[in-house]
Amino acid sequence: MQWFMNLRLRTKITALFLVVNVLMVGNAVYHIRTNTSVLQTANIVYEKDLIPMEYLNNISLNFLMIRVDLRDAVYCMQRGDEAGMKNFHERVVASLGRVKENSAKYQASLRTERGKQLFAQYSESLEAFGKVGGRVIEQTRAKDNEAVVNTLLKDCIPAAEKLKADIETMLHQKQEVALATTKENILRAENGQWIEIIGIVVSVAVVVFIGWLASRLVVKPIEEIRTAAQKVADGNTNVAV
Repeated sequence: MQWFMNLRLRTKITALFLVVNVLMVGNAVYHIRTNTSVLQTANIVYEKDLIPMEYLNNISLNFLMIRVDLRDAVYCMQRGDEAGMKNFHERVVASLGRVKENSAKYQASLRTERGKQLFAQYSESLEAFGKVGGRVIEQTRAKDNEAVVNTLLKDCIPAAEKLKADIETMLHQKQEVALATTKENILRAENGQWIEIIGIVVSVAVVVFIGWLASRLVVKPIEEIRTAAQKVADGNTNVAV
């Protein structure tokens, strides 16, 4: 500390204010970095979790439409409604195309191994259901009522239930990932706030210390000069200032 006391008054005050500026700039930089990190994580949650949930909802909706249209195609076959049956076949194909499109978008959003494993299971279930649905369409075109009923009961319904369960599992997994990431982000923001508060308190303490030290550095020499002047006034000419 002696080296500091040996500095000139202007140098001491300048050095102390530089310390304060460094603390304030450091606190500001940390604040900016923390806010940037929180914002980036929030964007990731939105792009990689919330939007993909919409893809899953679209998959679920179109899957439900496929099941309904297959059922209605069978009803049209039983009534001999060729035009209606063809219309429902086309709707099934269109809905299946939308399912595949949304599946591809959802796959691109995956960022965990668990999510990739669940998607692989879903893909297998989708492929199995697609084959069964194709068989139902062919049997309705052939107007093979007995075969259609057997396929629906033995194959289509179980495959549909398996696919539905896989979609729900993927949706729950996405929700869990989004929730965990959001909680982590909130914790990071709270920790950042406390660190910023500590930085502000330290900066204020340093400013107070600078004020106290500066007053000593200024007042003490003035007091010495005043004392020396008083001694000179009293006739003591051997006083050193």
